[in-house]
Amino acid sequence: MVNLRKRSGETMIRTFVSRPASSRVRGEEFGEAHATQIARALERYRELFARLDGASLDLQQVGDEVMSMTTAFSNDCADEIMGIAAGARLPVWCIAVLNARTEILARCRRTGRGECSTIVAVGDADAPMIAVQTWDWHEELSDCWLVWTIEQADGSVVHTLTEFGILAKIGMNSRGLGVMMNLLHHEKDGSGMGVPVHILARRILEGANDLNQSLNLIASSSASASVALTLLAAQGADKGALSAEIYPGGPGYILPDDRGILVHTNHFLSAPGAWGDRENVIGPDSFFRYEILRRRLRDIRPASAADLISALCSHFGGGGAICCHPDEEAKFGTRYATLATVTLDVSAGYMAVQEGGPCHAGSDRWEVSGA
Repeated sequence: MVNLRKRSGETMIRTFVSRPASSRVRGEEFGEAHATQIARALERYRELFARLDGASLDLQQVGDEVMSMTTAFSNDCADEIMGIAAGARLPVWCIAVLNARTEILARCRRTGRGECSTIVAVGDADAPMIAVQTWDWHEELSDCWLVWTIEQADGSVVHTLTEFGILAKIGMNSRGLGVMMNLLHHEKDGSGMGVPVHILARRILEGANDLNQSLNLIASSSASASVALTLLAAQGADKGALSAEIYPGGPGYILPDDRGILVHTNHFLSAPGAWGDRENVIGPDSFFRYEILRRRLRDIRPASAADLISALCSHFGGGGAICCHPDEEAKFGTRYATLATVTLDVSAGYMAVQEGGPCHAGSDRWEVSGA
């Protein structure tokens, strides 16, 4: 039995539940219910693209490229995008553009830091595997996300923190599989159009039963933007985690250390991906965030989500900190904030989303258990 809870703070985390339906119908229902929010997100991304891109982008042409690539990778995802567009009364290319916002920003080549910090504690044999990440993104998009619960005809369920109009981001399914996401930057990014990473995340959450199936999906997709997808899986007494560093020419893989701890921020940890890393010039804060987390976790054996959230609660580094708040002088396109903090325990079927960063202990919170 799935139990959903929302704990009220000053605001309410936006949520939506899709009942079993075809991809097209599910998309239409979602698009109609969130037409205003989708239009707002689209407008803000168009402004962001315009500010970051040195030359103007033909977004309609890009959207057509996205639909061609998405259809080849997943007809269901393409149908859902078309459904969302119909429900929101927008051209299909607009929803395609939202789902490829990471790939479009990679084309801009001036993507800024694009933070996020992730920790996984695999734990001993009888201990739960806990994972927590901060989702850091542009402050101007702080009202453009929700938690979407997607029920499938076979009885399985997907829960994902995502943006309005985007099929998935961070989340878990009821088969004991979880996905976390950290943006990366590689010198080969931005050439052509690969499978959008948010489409890939949805296919993993919706279609994969275990780590092997997830990795096969990753291997079958081409990339034009870089991202680290941290995968968590538990089946009975067995559990495991790894980060797949996806980039044009990849992927590479990172496993937990000997203590069962996996830390990822926004730079490459695997070779040869690290040889083309651009984070050292566009987001050097990733390196000190990684080092802070590594040192904070060195002398403790984290046994709960609270332990990991405590490690993430650092403001060292100002606007580039783990718990991120915008620098006062930062302008649109560089105002990064921790919009949400996400906890996963896939063994227990537990996911929690806290609005804001780890320091926002009293903010609005959404939880699901028994997924």
